[in-house]
Amino acid sequence: MPERADETDREPPELGALLELLHEAQAPFTTVQASYRSWRHDERAAAAWRADIEEQKRRGAAISTFGHSSGSPEPVEHEEMLRIWRAGDRVREEHEGGPRDGSYGVRAGDLWWSWDPRMGASSNEDEPTVGSGIGEELSVMLDPTPLLASLKFAAAGRAEIAGRPAITADAAPRPFDPRRGPRSFELRRLGAGADRYILQVDVQTGVLLEAVALRDGEPFHKITTVDITFDHPIPDERFRFEPPAGEHIRPIGARTRPQRLPLPEAQQRAPSLS
Repeated sequence: MPERADETDREPPELGALLELLHEAQAPFTTVQASYRSWRHDERAAAAWRADIEEQKRRGAAISTFGHSSGSPEPVEHEEMLRIWRAGDRVREEHEGGPRDGSYGVRAGDLWWSWDPRMGASSNEDEPTVGSGIGEELSVMLDPTPLLASLKFAAAGRAEIAGRPAITADAAPRPFDPRRGPRSFELRRLGAGADRYILQVDVQTGVLLEAVALRDGEPFHKITTVDITFDHPIPDERFRFEPPAGEHIRPIGARTRPQRLPLPEAQQRAPSLS
């Protein structure tokens, strides 16, 4: 866990200041380079997801669920790193550790290119309307504004993450209302089924530096900023996609190989619906 700054001589920040930071997030910067460590306890995460689905059903939601079988025992928990470079409409992301170890992708506007050790290299150059989700997995960390409609916030002190001062927010999902549809996609990115989130909000930019999802007091998903830099020039080469030597880039319209994936990995690979 990151070291927390000494709070003995500080007054808790006002809720208004916290909400203003969240509302203005992403506005202060034009480029960002960041590394995130993501930890997940798969058994607790699955239990939280199931509990939340049942709760929504009791409140009137029409939701279908599907079982899954991986065919072999999966780790109880896993950890991975995600590195992101973003400048305007250009994004690069790289995965290290976890089920997507070695994967990377580049997006420029509507076009994207990706490499996955099991799926190979692919691109949507032949079908630009097909999205990929590249750069969107942790987009809520850099732009938490949508959370204002999904969570109730309370200011809970201060902390320091990745060498940056932060305001601690204790947040709970707003009661499910079937008239508004299912939970927001942003909450699923932070941890589907949580009944509480502990968020660390950067005091300079309003971005999230850490997000911990809990259910019944037990943490099951945590995203922590390892390092982050704003407004530094990013070389154009960073946004050029180069597949491994000898690898052919397959058009997205080409027939893909069927795969059986564990539920956590399938959820991570799912493209953004927004």
